[in-house]
Amino acid sequence: MTDAPHSRADHYSYSVYADPAMAEAFDALRFSGPIGRLIATTQEEVIASFLAPLAGRTVLDVGTGTGRAAIALAARGARVTGVDASAEMLAVAERRAKEAGVGVTFTPGDAHGLAFSDRSFDAVICRLGLMLFNDPAKALRSMRRVVKPGGKVAVLLFSAVEKNPYEGIPRTVAHRRGRHMPRVFVLGEQRLVEDAFRNGGFSKFSVHTVATHRRFSSSTEAVKALQDDFHGSAINELPNSEHEDAWQEVEQQLRGFEGPNGCELPGELLIGVGTK
Repeated sequence: MTDAPHSRADHYSYSVYADPAMAEAFDALRFSGPIGRLIATTQEEVIASFLAPLAGRTVLDVGTGTGRAAIALAARGARVTGVDASAEMLAVAERRAKEAGVGVTFTPGDAHGLAFSDRSFDAVICRLGLMLFNDPAKALRSMRRVVKPGGKVAVLLFSAVEKNPYEGIPRTVAHRRGRHMPRVFVLGEQRLVEDAFRNGGFSKFSVHTVATHRRFSSSTEAVKALQDDFHGSAINELPNSEHEDAWQEVEQQLRGFEGPNGCELPGELLIGVGTK
């Protein structure tokens, strides 16, 4: 699959996700425990609801990673192809699909220049990936090209950082201390997603909000979860001398969400859907 001219040098997938250890640990870091699995299932169901019916339809999953969404859609009867820039992540995806007993075609490639013929798929999805791409509008143009007329392109994104304290607080604390992570909230406003679709060549599109929720017994328990979570890795990668103070700062901010039922953390996703 062809690469965007600027993609290999600085695309996030070619650095962090090219690490075999990260690829192996990815699902556990992002979706560990019952709450993490619930969040993942919710995301998959949201995407599926916008594409239904799925049985027999051809679907392209762009930025498939370890194949979680691709496998979930295949289990619902779709014929799925997953593409990702990281061969290491795709190796994990292929193993997971085999373990799940579903057939998914995984192939390496770049979202900015999808190497498929025009009008190849009934639908295209991108789950929590568009905001990481160097040029979201260019990626959407590529997705629009390969979907059939009348087909949908659905992308799932994080909303604003202040609406996602579980993901946002540790990243904000780490950022103030000089640790820079991928800007997962860079498309976190409805108008920004609309602009991306418009610049991607869509005239028919809509953006919807999806509420999420995490509940812990206390802010201390929330911190323990974050310490083993992908979203807490920004703190873990700070110099060892800063770990304790940084985690204390995270916990202090999380205390603001404590109530009679524990530490309840709201969240919000955006799903943009464009029709060709």
